[in-house]
Amino acid sequence: MKTVYKVEYINHIPIPVPVKMIMARLGFKSGKTELKQDQAEYYDGIIKEGSLLCKPQAAFLRLAVQVLDGQTIQLEKGPGFRSRDLASLLQKSEQVVIMAATVGKVITDSIKNKMKQGMATVSLIYDAVASETADAILDYLVEYINTMILREQKRLTKVRYSPGYGDLDLKDQKKIFKILSLEKMGLSLTRTFMLIPEKSVTAIAGIEKIEAG
Repeated sequence: MKTVYKVEYINHIPIPVPVKMIMARLGFKSGKTELKQDQAEYYDGIIKEGSLLCKPQAAFLRLAVQVLDGQTIQLEKGPGFRSRDLASLLQKSEQVVIMAATVGKVITDSIKNKMKQGMATVSLIYDAVASETADAILDYLVEYINTMILREQKRLTKVRYSPGYGDLDLKDQKKIFKILSLEKMGLSLTRTFMLIPEKSVTAIAGIEKIEAG
C-alpha cells in the first residue's frame, strides 16, 4: 500500500522582488557601483519583467524522527537518510520539516529562449531573478513554518540541508520528490536527480524546542 503523506502546498506566494540581492548576484555592489539613469531603468524594467514570469510555489511536510544515530536518520512512515552532517544538525530535533520551492517553468523557459534569441544580458538578468526568487520562497516558507510552530514553543534549525549539500547524497532528492509528490507542483526529476524546472530546490530542517532564557 502506498504511504500517504499530509503535504501542505502553497500555490500563491507574495514574494517581494529582491532587487538588491538580484543586483548583487549580477555583480553590482551596493553603494559602490553607480549606474546612469537609463541603465538603472533598463535593469529595473527587466527585473520586473522577469519577476512577473515567476510563479512561486512551495510544499512542506512535518515528520517525526524515529531513529537518529551518528549517521542514520529514520523518519516516521519509512523515509530514511544517511548523513553525518544532517544527523548532527538534528541532534536536538524530535521532528523535521521536508520542504520544496520552485519559481515554475515559465521563467526557466524564458531564460533559455532569450539566450537562443541572442539576448544574453536579458537571459542573465532573468536567471538572477529566478535564483534569488527561489531563495526568497524558501525564506518565506521558513518564516511561515516558524510562525506556525511558535505556539508550541518550537522553531526550525537555522541551517537547512539540501541533497548534494555536505554529505547528504544528491540521490536523496528522489526520496524527497516522492515524499512531497512534487509532480503535483509540475516538477519532474532527471536521471541524475536534478529537479526540473531549474530554479527549484528541496531542503530538510529540524524542529527544535525554544529553550527558556
